[in-house]
Amino acid sequence: MNTEEMMNQIEILCTSLSKKNYAEHIQKGYNLLKEWYDLGYKKDDVYHILHQYYQNLDDELISDFIADLMDNIVGWCSPQMRIWKD
Repeated sequence: MNTEEMMNQIEILCTSLSKKNYAEHIQKGYNLLKEWYDLGYKKDDVYHILHQYYQNLDDELISDFIADLMDNIVGWCSPQMRIWKD
């Protein structure tokens, strides 16, 4: 899976994101991150990809969603939700 395919998966989640399905989408996003981790992607690379996307967002809900996913990458979350453990 390349970077473009990774972002396509994130963008698909973002296009259907709503307050009502936020928790469900967070779980799906978390599962994608776990998949990328299992494929050997490095924490800094995945964070950089999401951060670039985040910087160009105007929608607050999508910004919150991407920020929550980035928190799972760097560990600003509950210990059991942290994916990359340095």
